[in-house]
Amino acid sequence: MGLLPNRKQSKELVADLRDRFVDGEKLSIDDVVKDYFNPKSPYAYLVVKNKVKAWMQLVKRHFKIHQGLWFGNIDDEGHYGVVTTEEEARYALIRYYRYVKGTVAGASLLVSDAGNKGLLPEGMRRERFLLTRPIEEDEDEN
Repeated sequence: MGLLPNRKQSKELVADLRDRFVDGEKLSIDDVVKDYFNPKSPYAYLVVKNKVKAWMQLVKRHFKIHQGLWFGNIDDEGHYGVVTTEEEARYALIRYYRYVKGTVAGASLLVSDAGNKGLLPEGMRRERFLLTRPIEEDEDEN
């Protein structure tokens, strides 16, 4: 195998990773790089590391869509896996909460800034939620 696997090898490696995570293994990105590749230079390591990150997203999507399981980063050491303990669940929920909170805070700042510059309709600045309500049609018009 060269620096990066071809499409067929990539699918096989992702399937193997899924099987390992189903068996309860907890792996970091560095663990996967060491297990499946042997990068000989810093550049090769960074390229392979980005590929492994993409694979982790594929595995996460598979668990979410096909099996209904939470898969992701489960500890401060960067290990990925299926949540199996209360501590892992708490860690994952706190990370997800912080992510959502930051996204909502950023969106609120954007709405505030755009509203102050007059780029939004007047009613949108006073809405409690970020999404506007559906437009209600008048019965008289129909």
